[in-house]
Amino acid sequence: MVDVAQLVEPRIVIPVVVGSSPIVHPNFGIIKEKAMYKKITTYLALTFYWVTMQAGQSLGDASKALLGPLTGVQKMLNAISTIAGIAFLMGAVLQYMDHRKNPIQVPLSKPIVYFILGVVFLVIPRFAELSESAKAFLN
Repeated sequence: MVDVAQLVEPRIVIPVVVGSSPIVHPNFGIIKEKAMYKKITTYLALTFYWVTMQAGQSLGDASKALLGPLTGVQKMLNAISTIAGIAFLMGAVLQYMDHRKNPIQVPLSKPIVYFILGVVFLVIPRFAELSESAKAFLN
């Protein structure tokens, strides 16, 4: 609901006035959001139904068919993670240089945190590759 305050005269409406009587107008944005959620839910249900019909009879076949197109997304996330890791490592070096110039302004914890984040972002794609190679040994 949208609140609008009205002064003594009914023709003059001012958005925020202290001490006046508020008038509430309906907000139709909630109805549009519910319609959007219904559309998204319907789309996801129909997509899942289509995938199960295309994949076969078992749920495992359906999950393989559903996860097949996600290899491109995985490669993109690995690239983003690698770029972010390199950027954090470079930021750690720059922050350390700033700390050496002025230790009071830049605390030592900042380059250490940047270094740790850089290492974590660089290691994440390697864990994904290790898990892929581990699947070959398990099968």
